[in-house]
Amino acid sequence: RIDALAASPSDTATTPMASARNSISTYVESLQPEVATILKRLAVEFLVSLHRLFMKQKQVTKLENDDELIPISARVNFTLKCSKLVEQDEEYLSLVSETNEIVKTFQNDLRAKIIATAKLEVTKLKAIAVDTFTKNLRMTVQTLLVCESGIP
Repeated sequence: RIDALAASPSDTATTPMASARNSISTYVESLQPEVATILKRLAVEFLVSLHRLFMKQKQVTKLENDDELIPISARVNFTLKCSKLVEQDEEYLSLVSETNEIVKTFQNDLRAKIIATAKLEVTKLKAIAVDTFTKNLRMTVQTLLVCESGIP
């Protein structure tokens, strides 16, 4: 019989994103509730933008470091087929070889385009992260100034 109260390893394990969110919550707990709510929302928004950037950069790095890795969207499964009559013919075998080279070249060209597109996404995600940071920093400063001045 399994004890229902026992915690499994998956119950105690958290993702890095969940840990970061918990850290944010912990750090803002000591602040005034109104300020904590604002700062937590801003921090989580920035965290999400950094997470998206990190994941896309990870994908680009993985593709750049492994020349043999063909993304699923660029995989082509093409086989030149024929009847049994010409299956062993030299000309047919030559055509099969040429076809395989065409497919491999095509996949590598697609792979290069996917990497270029992902790098473009990384550039845009960096710009979004910087914009989010500056916008949220401004909002944080405004929030803290309002709290310090006692303006309702």
